[in-house]
Amino acid sequence: RSGPSTDSDKVDKLYTGNVVETQGFQDGWYKIESGYISAEYVVQADPAQATLGQEIADYALQFLGCRYVYGGSSPKGFDCSGFTSYVYRQFGYSLNRTCSGQLDNGTPVSMSELQPGDIVIFKKGNANTRATHVGLYIGNNQFIHASTAKVGVIISKLSDAYYTTGFVGGRRIV
Repeated sequence: RSGPSTDSDKVDKLYTGNVVETQGFQDGWYKIESGYISAEYVVQADPAQATLGQEIADYALQFLGCRYVYGGSSPKGFDCSGFTSYVYRQFGYSLNRTCSGQLDNGTPVSMSELQPGDIVIFKKGNANTRATHVGLYIGNNQFIHASTAKVGVIISKLSDAYYTTGFVGGRRIV
């Protein structure tokens, strides 16, 4: 909004997961670079946590284009849970090796609370497991993951129907 009120004009849009720096607070509204946002839509991040999460997300991006290998957990080839566990291992964190197992790591976060560095977990099809796929949230409604043998490590949007219908949870590791 252009001012700290719902009566003020809309000047821009922010999407869930966007990270912005606040410049002040007035009457239940945060001042941000492009205007004001109601405090009811803001989740305050621990700066140290947010910085490490972003470092982890940035580190993961170097593997964009790496090949997919079932059971792989190194830059020579990753499967989805091998990718997330490898990235986190470089920062001193140990994740369970399977998608379902990674549901037990960290603390749960909803899709609207995701921050860079969180893992995002999905279940598709009729598998007898709690989860079938995992990736690493990088911000702006996107995540990086070892997808398939055809495309390898790619970036996808959480808003793609394939992922919104299968989302079972996010986990905050740091």
